[in-house]
Amino acid sequence: MSSPISPKGEAKKRLLTDTAIQLFRKKGYNNVTVDEIIKQCQTSKGSFYHHFKSKSDIINEHFVAADVYYKEMLLHAPAHYDAKQRLRYFLLHMFDYLEHNFGQDFLTIVYSTSLETTTHKYFRNPNRKLFQIFEQLVTEVKSEFNYERLHVATVTQSVKQVAMGIIYYWCTIQDPTPLAKAAEPSVDLLIKGLVFE
Repeated sequence: MSSPISPKGEAKKRLLTDTAIQLFRKKGYNNVTVDEIIKQCQTSKGSFYHHFKSKSDIINEHFVAADVYYKEMLLHAPAHYDAKQRLRYFLLHMFDYLEHNFGQDFLTIVYSTSLETTTHKYFRNPNRKLFQIFEQLVTEVKSEFNYERLHVATVTQSVKQVAMGIIYYWCTIQDPTPLAKAAEPSVDLLIKGLVFE
């Protein structure tokens, strides 16, 4: 088990992360080197590699932390919500979390670089916790509403596609609308479409 990071170490890690994100945004992920990040931060390679294995870890680490949060967030869905309301609650709160903890610039970097590189493995990992939560929520819809014809894998894939499409569109047009608010019409259409009588 690794020891906790000191406040000074945490500040250095935050500086490295913030600097890297600014450089990724300005120059493109593939055009930024670790040397450039450490030069901007006036620190050493040893300091960088103490916190990250590679520059892709800066991005992947954010998604690991988000997935931990998502699991906790699901526990706070109102108890009186049915399965469709829980799915809606989860998606809208996920979008709110992404905007406030990642930000539009960071998400733009992630989405644009995921087309250029395969280093963001966790972001696209089909076994990531977020996708497991989607599957769990879709399974609950099937069970609670007795939708025998609902194919869980297919609907889960649709939820992923809608969620990622909403984020991609919001980033691409640099929409100033809060992400959860921008997502609401599409999420509502998705939920209303979950009818398998």
